[in-house]
Amino acid sequence: MGVRILSGLMPAGDRWKGGQAYDPKVGRSYRASIALGSSRNLDVTGCILFLCQTRHWTRFAEETGT
Repeated sequence: MGVRILSGLMPAGDRWKGGQAYDPKVGRSYRASIALGSSRNLDVTGCILFLCQTRHWTRFAEETGT
């Protein structure tokens, strides 16, 4: 759809911080940071004031026809 979900993140050690995460369901942006959780997960944390919530995004595995 061409909507940018994550933006403005800057590297900070083993994380990326200082950016924004956009939630298209509610049309709102939140302060965000991301980190690699495991080999298949990206931990995305969004905050409003001092309340934060982390979601674990899993990489989509494409099937290859062999």
